Amino acid sequence: MQRTRKIVIIGGGLSSRLLLIHLLRAARENTGHGSESVLKITSIERHALDRMGDAFCTDVDYHLLNVPAGKMSAYDDNPGDLVEWLSLAGYDYNPYSFIPRRLYKNYIFYTLEKEMACGAGYVQVEFIRGEATDVSEERRGVVVDGRDTIQADMVILALGNFPPGNLRLEDNAYLNLPGYYRSAWESDFFRELDTDDPVLLLGTGLTMVDMVLTLHQRGHRGGIFVLSTHGYVPTSHMPPGVYHSFERELYEAEDVVGLFKVIRANIRKAKAMNIDWRAVIDSIRPFTQKVWLKLSIRERWRFLEHLRHIWGVARHRMPADNAALVEQLIQTGQVQVLAGRVSSIGATGQTGFQIMYKERGSRLERVIYSKVIVNCMGPELNWNRIKQPLVTNLLNKGVIDTDELRLGVNCMPDGAIIGKNGRVSEFLYTIGPTTKGILWESTAVPEIRHQALQLTNLVFRVVIHSLL
Repeated sequence: MQRTRKIVIIGGGLSSRLLLIHLLRAARENTGHGSESVLKITSIERHALDRMGDAFCTDVDYHLLNVPAGKMSAYDDNPGDLVEWLSLAGYDYNPYSFIPRRLYKNYIFYTLEKEMACGAGYVQVEFIRGEATDVSEERRGVVVDGRDTIQADMVILALGNFPPGNLRLEDNAYLNLPGYYRSAWESDFFRELDTDDPVLLLGTGLTMVDMVLTLHQRGHRGGIFVLSTHGYVPTSHMPPGVYHSFERELYEAEDVVGLFKVIRANIRKAKAMNIDWRAVIDSIRPFTQKVWLKLSIRERWRFLEHLRHIWGVARHRMPADNAALVEQLIQTGQVQVLAGRVSSIGATGQTGFQIMYKERGSRLERVIYSKVIVNCMGPELNWNRIKQPLVTNLLNKGVIDTDELRLGVNCMPDGAIIGKNGRVSEFLYTIGPTTKGILWESTAVPEIRHQALQLTNLVFRVVIHSLL
């Protein structure tokens, strides 16, 4: 008689859903239809069970994926699955289309439901809305809402992205003022605005783009200031191009300077062949993690200090239609892109804020007046600054530790958590953005679905194989 093994996944975002899809598929392929259940999966999510993370809480069609549909399948070995689903659902998209994120969320939930239906009878899946507050390897369980314990043979942290951190200023009273929003996704700040009110968006990345698009669609006429340290705005996607692999050249580079010399040389070669530079960057993607793992910690720090922001705008691009609209709003002057460091934020005599910042380059003190401030700076990465019971408890016990770059949690490339004592866990694993410091590329679907496949193979090898 077979004994049920129990897997607990903490988190209900995209990483969790992709892992569930792969676990269910693997269970179906490794177990006969007449078998008793050998796998029970419990998914714990503190938000609504149908939310799937901040990026997918939008229901508007102008919030698009920033990767074309042909690269967004839930399956590594079936790249056309999303495009096929879109066609069967009656949507007129092709592999090069940038589809609304709400449709992608529907696709993921459809795919999950399909895998659950195929595995009915020999795989049990349970979804719990609650907050996981602690994990005990000794008791082999997860504590939910501080009281109930769910038993597990393996626990996987699929926590996704955390809310942005706040600017740390000499006077942080602004954090408690009405009109300051820590996250663009957690509050409907539009309700506080008249159409002519000025708005400040802190950060110039893809979240800023989403907010600019939303303001435009809602008919906002006021000035939109977007401010970051460097003032870099994401570049636009272009029609797909192909550039040959130069993997060996990258592996032979000894440091970050060498890597970027190789990349620049290949961009020059591509230009001579009338191939856009974006094709060169895209050709690196399949082995970016291997190149990152080859770098020393010192070289990774150098990359973060000097090249991280340039890489970000080259690597994380926006759809051409969105880019054209943002550029139009910049040209008309409604959107003003600013570069510098905020020195102070205070309330004005009326409702609103006075923001002082030192301009990049000149170091001159500049001022912005804004009705609201929206934090679009990207997720907090340093786990020492994350105020969630689960993270705090695990850090305090030494069960987890931050990675050396403080970009996430310390773990092995396969997701096995490394505690503060240096021991590699055989019980606690992680997947998705939490592995950024170890793998660098770990936030987009192609990388997360590959992690999901690898972790699924590990689950079946370590936890379940002896039962089959």
